[in-house]
Amino acid sequence: MSDKHIKLLCIGNSFTGSALAHLPSMIAASPQNHTLILGAAIIGGGPWDQHWGEVEANKANPAHGKPYDGKSLIEMLHQETWDMITIQQNSWKSCDMSTYYPYAQLMYDFIRSHAPQAEIIIHQTWAYRDDENILPEGYSCEHMYQDLTTNYHAIAKELGIRRIIPAGDAFRNAYDHPHWQCTAPDPHFDYKNPIFPQLPDQTHSLSRGWGWDEQKTLCMDHHANLLGEFLAGAVWFEFFFEESIIGNSYRFEGMQDTDAQLLQEVAHATVHHGHKPALYPKHLN
Repeated sequence: MSDKHIKLLCIGNSFTGSALAHLPSMIAASPQNHTLILGAAIIGGGPWDQHWGEVEANKANPAHGKPYDGKSLIEMLHQETWDMITIQQNSWKSCDMSTYYPYAQLMYDFIRSHAPQAEIIIHQTWAYRDDENILPEGYSCEHMYQDLTTNYHAIAKELGIRRIIPAGDAFRNAYDHPHWQCTAPDPHFDYKNPIFPQLPDQTHSLSRGWGWDEQKTLCMDHHANLLGEFLAGAVWFEFFFEESIIGNSYRFEGMQDTDAQLLQEVAHATVHHGHKPALYPKHLN
């Protein structure tokens, strides 16, 4: 195993930010002397059409279209000689293939024209929990996982993108693990008549889930929590540095060793061994 020195630009939204949250600390805890130069072109909740809209705005007026800490995408692309560039669709829109057009191709061509040396990689995001309140009735996280996975692989094939970061696979694998079960929705919680400050059982959740806002309204947050960020970071570590995350000493404050070890094992099985969750029946035809 050799040291890796990577220049990585990530174009995405908060789900990209979640994957990056613990990655530098995992790199620092590695026995190898890896280095990562990281650029983040992130728009909170931003889908591909919004990123492309900023490119168009910047083309029309160079003073506009600078959502990345005051920089445009073209400035971000020329900031370094990037080795790799990641892209992703908005988490919810990733389930709808129509939202990929024509923006995925436009973004790909724009990146390729300004950073021809870089490998473009898709970041496969993860599905929401079954108790996510914006999921349509009868549409489960299993449906969401299968749809977004199918779409990401289809667009990768169309664009000629060779590699996909399997973060979504890892989340599904974790939830399917016999020692990592999250019961959602909680059958013992009254979601229609919640009583402050009670919350449903969210043990082993990888998302922030239900919480109370300042107005004492029960709200769902589908973003990754610390455990989910740890798992996503472990997947990215294995994917980019080709080193097993198992045994890496990094833990966030208060993290249990048993949780860290299991999530490391899931990340390793997903990336190194290519472990995939079982297909939902509608995709077996």
